Amino acid sequence: MLKHIETGLLDIAYDEQGDASGWPVVLLHGFPYDIHAYAQVAPPVGSARSARHRAVSARLWGNALSVD
Repeated sequence: MLKHIETGLLDIAYDEQGDASGWPVVLLHGFPYDIHAYAQVAPPVGSARSARHRAVSARLWGNALSVD
């Protein structure tokens, strides 16, 4: 399930995998893709083997659940 952060100007949807205390690895998609482009990448980054990291992939503005 996607989480949301409200910035006052935008509501950004994002997915987070891994330990919340780990270093964030931010995965940003480009046109025409969305966070599903990282479906194969995010789980290994946030896995127990790389417990020092967490994968954060945001749905950038204008893509489905991120709205202005």
